Order: sequence, then structure tokens, then C-alpha cells
Amino acid sequence: MYAANVYDTNKPRKYDKPYNQVSFRTAGPSLETIIVGWDDDLSVMLTENNENPDIPEGTEYFLPAGSLYTITPFEIKKGFKLVGSTEGEMAEIILSSSWRIASGSYIASLEFENLKFKQEVLDNYFFNCGNSYTLESVSFFNCSFTKFNRGFWRHQGTNKKYIVDFHMENCTLDLCGARAGGTYGTFYLGSGDGNDTMDRAVFKNCTFSRDHQGLEPGKGSFANLFWAEKMTSPIHLEYKNVTVYDFCINSRMISMPAAVGSELVIEKFLLASPCGDLYSIGANTTTTFSDNYITTDYKLGGTKINATDLGLGAEELFTNPVNGDLTIKDPASVIVQKKVGDTRWIP
Repeated sequence: MYAANVYDTNKPRKYDKPYNQVSFRTAGPSLETIIVGWDDDLSVMLTENNENPDIPEGTEYFLPAGSLYTITPFEIKKGFKLVGSTEGEMAEIILSSSWRIASGSYIASLEFENLKFKQEVLDNYFFNCGNSYTLESVSFFNCSFTKFNRGFWRHQGTNKKYIVDFHMENCTLDLCGARAGGTYGTFYLGSGDGNDTMDRAVFKNCTFSRDHQGLEPGKGSFANLFWAEKMTSPIHLEYKNVTVYDFCINSRMISMPAAVGSELVIEKFLLASPCGDLYSIGANTTTTFSDNYITTDYKLGGTKINATDLGLGAEELFTNPVNGDLTIKDPASVIVQKKVGDTRWIP
């Protein structure tokens, strides 16, 4: 990534020359796909290629169906794409720590597709970074995450962090949380006043469930879906066809009170959990709510998101929720008819 100062050379004196700064990225080597073998050390491969200038940003690593890899995350210096095959059992990745981005890095994209992620070490996250960075795009498609017991995506420290676009679709966070000492939740943008910027975050067809793993409900559960209390820049935050069960217990789901002028969209949202307040948003934030439903597990009423109370609990609505099966029992349910919540649970 380069920044060039452009001057008006027709001006005789240097300081009379008005100029603009233009940022650009060199093309570099062409993109490629690396087929990862069953016996390859994916962790070493990713780490070495992160440092190798001959490996272009955006390189795709294709993992065979049914494969299993352990990765020791590192400080990311350039974007990449991890893709699992759809021709069989989902490829699985065990993380031994948390991803982070190298200080001052400008990353074009990080992409994860058709993968099952598990955390190997307690008190860790998928992503936990205190460095300054810019990330144009990060996306997760058809991925599952389990055992991330302290949090999923965390910003800390006072360095500035900027994410242009965050997209998660067809994904499940299940059996996370369960840390008696407390958690930072699903998203915790905690870099202090004005140091976190996220232009857009979209969650589509996702499930967030069972976040206390056998601990007493409310003890060790993920404390939020999206927490950004000190973020002052506006964000477009969107939840469409999302199911929440036994998650974010007794805690506010969305908190961004200083993000003035934001947009909050919640549509076809199914809430079956005893959460706390639904959201706190900044002044002049526009809201769009439609086709949202709650079960009797949520005690504060659905007025804030224009949600309809189904009049039944999670045990009556889902097939076997305690064991993770959130398939809708009744094919005549309004949830089925209107395709509310994560549609992967609709029979």
C-alpha cells in the first residue's frame, strides 16, 4: 500500500503548489489457489506465506472435505482466503490462540468459507487485536464456531482500527462462552473514544446459541451480540434471518450509544432467550424492524424491535434446543410460513 502526494508543477514556489494525497496498491503477483493436502502443515504454510512477498494477497487455500488442521494464529500482514470443500464433511480447523493483524497493516480482504472452527485453549477468541489496522472486507460464509469461551471478535488498546465491511452469512456460534470469570461477548469494539470504526456489519441467516455450556444461566454467557459503546462513527448494522437461543443472557444485545447517525436493521429475527435490553443506539440513528418474533423466554417484550410474542417457549418451538436442534417443530408455525430466523432450521 502506497500514498503519493500529487503537486501542481505549474506553481513556481513549492509551498504554493496545492496537492492531494492518493492511496494505491500495486498489483503484485496474480492470485492463485493452493490445494492443501491432508498431511500438509497448514499452520506453517500460512505463516511462511504471510512473510513471502512472492505470495500475493488474496491467495486462496482450498481444504479437502473431512480434513483436520491445527493452526497457530499469527499477526496477519496480507489478506487470504480459507475455503473448505463442499463435497462431503466440512473441513475442521482448531485454533491454538487468536488471530490479530500486524500494526499499521492495510488488508484488502479476509475470507472464510465452508469451515468448522474450534478453539483449543481456554480464555481465547477468534480475533483479538490491539494494533492499528485497516481491513477493507472480512467475510464468513457457511462456518461454525464452538468453544470460543471468552469472545469472538475483540478490539483492545487505544490504537485506531478500521473495518470497512464485515459480513457473516449461514454461520453458527454455538457452545461458546462458559467462562466463569466473564466474557467479552460476540463483538467487543473496546479501543476507546473514536478509535474503532466499522462502516458496515451484516449478519444474515445466522444462529447464536447455547453460550454458557452448562454453567448456571447468566454466568459466563456471551454478554452481547454487538458492543461498541465508545465508537463515535456511524455504522450500518443489520441482522436478517437470525435465530438467538439461550444466548446473551440477562445482557443487552446491541450497545452503540455514541455512534450518532447510524442505521440499525433487524428483520425476520427470532429471539428465544432471556436477554436483557435489546439495544442502546446513538442519536439520529434510523431503525428498520419487520417480521420479528420472540418466545416467552424473553421477558421484556418485543416492542423495541416491533416483535410479535409467539406465546410459547423455546422448548415448545424447537425440536430439541437443549441439545442444539433448533428445527421448528410445527410446520404450520408462522416462523415456517414467513421464513423467520435462520432458515436452515425451517423444515
